[in-house]
Amino acid sequence: SWLETHGFAKRIFDRSAVTDDFDRELTLWLTEYFFVEHASQLMAAIQRNNTQMNRQLALCIWRRLRIRKTELDGSVFSRWIAVLLSQPSSVLHYGEWCALLSGCRFPEDKTPCVRLFDLTTTPTIVLKESFWALIDEKHSDRIDFEIDLIRDRDHSLEQAWQDIFAPNLAAFADELSSIVTTNLTAAHGLLEMCRPTKGIYDPFRVHRQSVAKVSQTGLEHTVDVLIDAARAILDHLLNSRPAVAAALISMWLESSAVILRRLGVYGFGQRTDLPADEKLKWLSDRELLFVFKPDVFDFLKGCYPTAGETAKEGFLIHVLAGSRKVENETVD
Repeated sequence: SWLETHGFAKRIFDRSAVTDDFDRELTLWLTEYFFVEHASQLMAAIQRNNTQMNRQLALCIWRRLRIRKTELDGSVFSRWIAVLLSQPSSVLHYGEWCALLSGCRFPEDKTPCVRLFDLTTTPTIVLKESFWALIDEKHSDRIDFEIDLIRDRDHSLEQAWQDIFAPNLAAFADELSSIVTTNLTAAHGLLEMCRPTKGIYDPFRVHRQSVAKVSQTGLEHTVDVLIDAARAILDHLLNSRPAVAAALISMWLESSAVILRRLGVYGFGQRTDLPADEKLKWLSDRELLFVFKPDVFDFLKGCYPTAGETAKEGFLIHVLAGSRKVENETVD
């Protein structure tokens, strides 16, 4: 285009460029007149410039998507979401990505919903100053590792879950189950890389003592969205497709991520195709009572009262005998 040929658009297609007022006015003009009817021309310009865009351009696109006037149909919306997703996630702030998700509509934006949920719940490592460095100068070079999912739950992400996903789990369950499995496994793995542990250590246990209940600390984090989503997906599948739910529970129970194993315990306790006696025996055989106490207590509330006397007696004998876990496994 003429703008590109004469170098006027150079900075808005350069991620590292420092933009000025001219660039701001240019991006506003481009996204006003080339966003809907001539969207392919602006997208082609982005492609010609190595599929790069400056945050200034990304932000103008974001604003148009958030306004979402009537002429912006689902196909145009989805294409612009795809263009933004082709950029590094840092091109927009985290809250801006969450706001895009909350602005999606079902069913026309189903695929953008899934992709944006994945992006906003994918964990990365954050380096933090060590607690000991704050109280002792001798430890000033020490750092702690944390994942960015341990941030306050974003209101827009919560709204998207309540308004878009929760009422339509029949359409979303299969894709979301893969996302929550992948992202919770990744979160556990990243922390395990930085804090080597043995046995059944769960980095989320202090914050989320029971997967069936919201955080007992009173603070809800992004990771709670994943845990709550996993639980809701299980509840939906147990009611609608119990065989699929049973397969998902089995997979989670064998996961390297302890939080998924805890969700597996929750799911097994919610199964309606198994009698209470069999659930108690399963719990005893797997030696879980002394490992995931709050989750197991929730499990027992659901099945122990309806179990037979023989099953209860056998379970209590197991409890009184104590744990037979191998010594490398840390128990509560």
